[in-house]
Amino acid sequence: MAEREELDDYLGSFLDLNVSPARVIQKEGALGEIEECLMSVGDNFILICEKKIFEKTLPYFKNLNCVKEDKIIFTESACCCYKETDRIYAAIEKTGGCDAIIAAGGGTVMDIAKIAAYNSRKPLITVPTSAATCAAFTSLAVVYSAEGVFSHYDYLNKNPDICVIEPAMIMNAGSRLLAAGFADSAAKYVEGVWSYSGKARDYYSELGLMVAYNLTNEILSIGARAIEDVNNNTMSREVFEAVSYNIIASGLSSGIAGMKIYPNIAHSISNGVTALFNAESYLDIFHGESISLGLSVGALLMPDEGDKIKAVVAALKSFGLPVSLSGLLGLARNAKSIDARDAARIIAKKAMAENESIHDISFITEDILYKALIETDKARI
Repeated sequence: MAEREELDDYLGSFLDLNVSPARVIQKEGALGEIEECLMSVGDNFILICEKKIFEKTLPYFKNLNCVKEDKIIFTESACCCYKETDRIYAAIEKTGGCDAIIAAGGGTVMDIAKIAAYNSRKPLITVPTSAATCAAFTSLAVVYSAEGVFSHYDYLNKNPDICVIEPAMIMNAGSRLLAAGFADSAAKYVEGVWSYSGKARDYYSELGLMVAYNLTNEILSIGARAIEDVNNNTMSREVFEAVSYNIIASGLSSGIAGMKIYPNIAHSISNGVTALFNAESYLDIFHGESISLGLSVGALLMPDEGDKIKAVVAALKSFGLPVSLSGLLGLARNAKSIDARDAARIIAKKAMAENESIHDISFITEDILYKALIETDKARI
C-alpha cells in the first residue's frame, strides 16, 4: 500500500517548465547586432524603458532603426504594479500595434514589460541593464501594490523570446548591483535545498538544484575578483562570467527545476522589507540586499550540513552585502529614524502573509522570524 501511495504521489506530480528564452546572446557588442537578432521576429517594434536608463543605453546600440520615436514608451512607476502595466498596455494599443516588444532596463522594467507583452500577445526581447536579478531570462513577474509593497508573483506561461546581454553596459551599472545579483543567485541553491527537503525526488528538480549548486560555487570562487574589476572599470573574464551567472545560470536553474523548488525564507523576508521601505524609499535597498539578510536569517533557523549556508552568507558579507538587520537598515536614507525592533516586526509580519511560500517550512512563525531578524545583529558571521 505504501509503495502504491508513493507511486500515486509521483505520478500526480507534474512538469510545467518554462526553461529559458528561445535565444540568449551575451557578447561584446551584442546590442550593435540587435537588428540581426530581431529579423526572425519582425520589423516593427515598441521599446519599453525607463527614461534615464534609455539615455545610458542608447550609445551601445549602433542604431535603433527598428524602433520609431513615437514607439518608445517610458515607464513611470518605481515598481511593477497593475496600474503601471495597464498604462503601458494602453500605450501600446495607442501606437497602432507592433510585431514585438523590446524591454531595456532592470528588474522592474523587465517585469512590467513581461506582463504587457503577455497581455498584448506579442513576442518580447529583453535587454537587461544590470545583473542584479534574472528577470530578463524568466517567465516570472513580481507584482507590487501602487505603493511599492509586495503583492504576489505572476507565473506567466512563457519566457521572453530573446535575451540580449551587453556585458560592458551591465558593468557600468556598478558593483553594488552585481553583488546584489550574487545574493539572488545564491538563494536559488540555498532556498532550493530548503524547499526540496522531504519532497519526492525527481530528475528535473535535482538537475535544477545541481545547476544552482554549481552556480553558487562559481560565485564564491570569482565574486570578489569580479566586484574588484567592476570597481576598476575593467572588463575581465570574471566580470563576463558573473554577468552570465546572475542572469542566465540563475534563471536556468529555476526554469529547469519546476515547481518543487522555489523561493521561501530569503524571498519572503525580501518581500517583508517592502512593507518597511516602499515606493521611492525602497529604491535605497536592492532586492538582492534584502535576500542577503534573508539568507542570514535562514542560516540561523535551518540545518546546515557542512556549514555550506554559513559559507555562502560569509561570502555575501565579504562582497559588501548586508547580513544583519542593522546592516540592511543602514542602507536607507532615513536609517537614523528607524527602530530596529519595530522594523523587525513589520518585516516579519509581511513575510508571514498568507500567500508567502515561507509557509512551506512549517515550523516558522512570525515570532520565530522576528527573533531571528534581531539575532542577526548578534550572530558572528
